Amino acid sequence: GDVIMEIDPTDTELSIKKLEAQIAQLDAQTAGKGVSQQVSFEKADRDETQSLRQIDQQRAAVASAQATLANSKLDYDRKSALVNAGAIAQSQMDDASTALEVAQANVTQQQEILSKLLSGAQDNGDGTVLPAIQQARTTAANMGNDIAALVKQKEALQAELEQLRVIKDRLVLRAPEDGKILKVLSKEGEMVT
Repeated sequence: GDVIMEIDPTDTELSIKKLEAQIAQLDAQTAGKGVSQQVSFEKADRDETQSLRQIDQQRAAVASAQATLANSKLDYDRKSALVNAGAIAQSQMDDASTALEVAQANVTQQQEILSKLLSGAQDNGDGTVLPAIQQARTTAANMGNDIAALVKQKEALQAELEQLRVIKDRLVLRAPEDGKILKVLSKEGEMVT
C-alpha cells in the first residue's frame, strides 16, 4: 500500500473541477426551466380564467342587446298599429323606428365581439377550450422535455466525472504487497541513501 510513484494529477483535477462546474450549471438551468414551466402553467390558468370571464360577460351583453331588440321590436309594432289608426304622431313612430335600428346594430356589434373572443374556441363538453390557452399549455408542457434533456446531460457529465476520479486514483502507483529491499543497485554517479 505504500506509494511507489505518483504522476502529477493537475490536468485531471482541472478536468474534474470543470465537470463539477458544468454539472452545477446544469442544475441551475434545470431549476430555472422548472420555475419557468410552473410560471407558464400558472399564466395559462390566469389567462384562461380571464378569457372565460370576458366571454361570459360578452354573452351577457349579447343577451341584453337581444332583449333590448325584442323590446324595441314590440314598441315598434305597437306604435306602427297606433300610427295607422292615427292615435300617435309620425314623430313617435320615427323614434320607435330609430330605436329598433339602433337595437339591431347593437346586437350585431355585440355578437361580432363575442365571435372574436370565441375565434377558434371549441366546446369539449367540460367547457370552452381556447386555442391560445391550449397552445400556451402545450409550450409549457414541452419545457418538460427541455428539463429531461438537461437531466440526461447531467447524468452523462456525472459518468464522465466518475471516470476522471477513477483516472486520478490510478495516477498513484502503490505497492501491491509488502516486501523488503534487499539490495539497492546503483549506477556510477548515483547516490544511494
